[in-house]
Amino acid sequence: MNWLSFSHGAALCASLIVTIGAQNAFVLRQGIMRSHVGKIVALCALSDCILISAGVGGASVLVERYPVFVHVMLYVGLAYLV
Repeated sequence: MNWLSFSHGAALCASLIVTIGAQNAFVLRQGIMRSHVGKIVALCALSDCILISAGVGGASVLVERYPVFVHVMLYVGLAYLV
């Protein structure tokens, strides 16, 4: 396993989970109301793991099959930020 890639992926994952989005706002609201907290947290954590794994797996397949994909995504991301 490439630990540098793993640490970058873990940092990205943490940054996505820590930000307050619709899902986290929902979990917080349910926690404040004390309504099905354990079930909601488990479901959200499971769905996050599945979606992140699918995204990482899909991206790795694209990079493996099409090495130019990394450069294309770099410039698409740059254009988006500009």
